[in-house]
Amino acid sequence: QNREYTVLSDGKKRLSSIDYDAEGRGAYFDPLLYWSAPWTDTARYDNAGSISGWDRRGTDGAAIGFVANGERFEPRYEIDRSTKQLPVLRRTEE
Repeated sequence: QNREYTVLSDGKKRLSSIDYDAEGRGAYFDPLLYWSAPWTDTARYDNAGSISGWDRRGTDGAAIGFVANGERFEPRYEIDRSTKQLPVLRRTEE
């Protein structure tokens, strides 16, 4: 994951986005421990400064969706380790 933080006016940092596309960036990742996915999640904050949810965008910049904290993204994904190649996130048919 490539995490980006924003520095606030009081000097504190808060998480602004998480890029999950290690494979697309050419970054090393251990496929037995983690996965790569072609999207970035950007945190959405409420007026109190707490994360209220996440906006998800594909590597092409297209919006995939928004999810509030405690909910799941639709569509759903699962890690497929059925081949001898790298694990792949696949869309489920739920």
